[in-house]
Amino acid sequence: MSAQSEKSSATYLESKNLLKLFNRVARSLKICADERSMLTSAVETIGTELALDRCAILLVDRKESSEDSSELCVTAEHCKGGQSSSIDQHYKLKANSEVFRLFQQGKPVPLNDVAPGAPGADHELTKLGNDTNSKSLIVFPIIDADKILGCLSMHYCGEPYTFSEEILELGEAISAELSTALCRAKANAQREAEGRIFKQTSFPALVLDTTGRVRRFNDAFQRMLSASRKDFANQSILDVIPDGQRVLDAVRGLSQVRPSVTLGEVLVSQSDGSASHVDVCISSLAKGGETADALLMFVPPGSKQSATSAEAEASKRSTEELANNLSRQLSWERWVRQIICKLHATLDRDTLLQTVVDGFGRALAASRCLIVRTDGPASPLVTHEYAEPDISPLGLGRTGQFPTNAVSYFRHKVASIPDISALEKSHELSASEYEYFADNGIKSMAGAPMVSHGINFGVIIILESAPSRHWTPHELDMLEIAASQTAVALSHSQQYLQLKDQLFNMNLLGNLTQQLTNTLELVSRSKIEASEEKRPTENAPPLSLRELEVLKLIASGLANREIAQRLFLTESTVELHASRIRKKLKLKSRTALVKFACDNGLA
Repeated sequence: MSAQSEKSSATYLESKNLLKLFNRVARSLKICADERSMLTSAVETIGTELALDRCAILLVDRKESSEDSSELCVTAEHCKGGQSSSIDQHYKLKANSEVFRLFQQGKPVPLNDVAPGAPGADHELTKLGNDTNSKSLIVFPIIDADKILGCLSMHYCGEPYTFSEEILELGEAISAELSTALCRAKANAQREAEGRIFKQTSFPALVLDTTGRVRRFNDAFQRMLSASRKDFANQSILDVIPDGQRVLDAVRGLSQVRPSVTLGEVLVSQSDGSASHVDVCISSLAKGGETADALLMFVPPGSKQSATSAEAEASKRSTEELANNLSRQLSWERWVRQIICKLHATLDRDTLLQTVVDGFGRALAASRCLIVRTDGPASPLVTHEYAEPDISPLGLGRTGQFPTNAVSYFRHKVASIPDISALEKSHELSASEYEYFADNGIKSMAGAPMVSHGINFGVIIILESAPSRHWTPHELDMLEIAASQTAVALSHSQQYLQLKDQLFNMNLLGNLTQQLTNTLELVSRSKIEASEEKRPTENAPPLSLRELEVLKLIASGLANREIAQRLFLTESTVELHASRIRKKLKLKSRTALVKFACDNGLA
């Protein structure tokens, strides 16, 4: 690169307020509701302010991605005039490539500097530079909890430029903001979808707590009863509908054996002031027999005379199915919240891991749930297990039996395998590995990696003996969230254990240092005493060596406790020695002992 290019780049960057640019991008990410318009606004701002020839955001296309590679799609792009657009172009990112490893670390990746000899270095992202005729190209990974969401790319196409440290820091900060914005957009979309299920369904619906008070209600329910009250939150069902006592009795009668019930001919007040009878489908939101809220779905009154009995039965089944689906979804979310709260309530590693397998095993009604650790020196190791009461556990500590191919299937992403026999037919599992699953009655499974800050602690694997279980996207999403939180809790537990060991070692080192210091002082004092000239024996006091040591320390002004610490004696033993010394020397006080020691050269 020419010196002139480097200089012009540096001069340009010095004239820009990068903090102001970052704030502009962050604001645009927050105010734009639509994801594509949000990303387009961001790349336009970055490309214009930094005078880039190109600036693009590539997001992972989950539909096109596989276990071995991630498919990056150009979602938003800024181009200088005259350059062709590459919107919707796809580029493959192989899981075993050097670029993939750098992406996981979350650091800027200058694509021209990737080690050419590394495995998978010949990646399709090379095509990104070729397709855009880029002379200088750098990408900033967009990651969330070690999950790659995409990347932000900056291009110079006319002549090469050097990206300064300030630009690299800016790119990293913007990619972090993009990650937050994308996660926020995904969460908003999920909430909107859930809102359409509950809030915008055509059936009037509400959620009652165990005391019979309204916790939530949808628009259809409010329209049905809007003449009586506008806000039903925290109101008793007895005050909301005339037949409230009958509904409340049915809610209190729900149990694990009878989780749902349908009441017919329930009297409700309509918005026009009249009263009519409707059917009410009531479902418990509890799991594991615990008391919890109940979901009520009201079948609005219709022209039953004109409907056949078959149509009425089909409508009733549809209503019950919708109520059951909502009940399962709300119950599952409640279970996940409880599991995560318990995870972060302890720093004991075994307790939190057993909490995970027990919680997921019961929440999913699975046959087994395993924690397989992959961060140790041995091969994948089953450390914690949940099994149904009537099933024999696989056994902990089995390093060579649980199939490693099954573990690697979930090491980098959340996934499900509805039918394990399909893996054997496609030769993804060996005959011995498939035989292991068959012998233990395992027909399907799902799993997610436990990853935090680039550290892979292992995987959570759910095993099911029922054939061809269908794992819903909502279940897999919640499994991924909980696995990520498990990794965070494990990281906190390890940090706590390291700190505990450090404090123990510091205390041990302090004690050893004190003992060594005392020993050295005694040795030094002994040498000094040995070198001193001995006094005539007729002047020497009739004392033992230990009594002489005690007398010298008394003459030094030390208290009995300090003398005991110096000589590794008890305080009572020191007092006994002092008493004997006074008796032998026929002295009556401690002051007389000090004077005697000074007069005889013992001080």
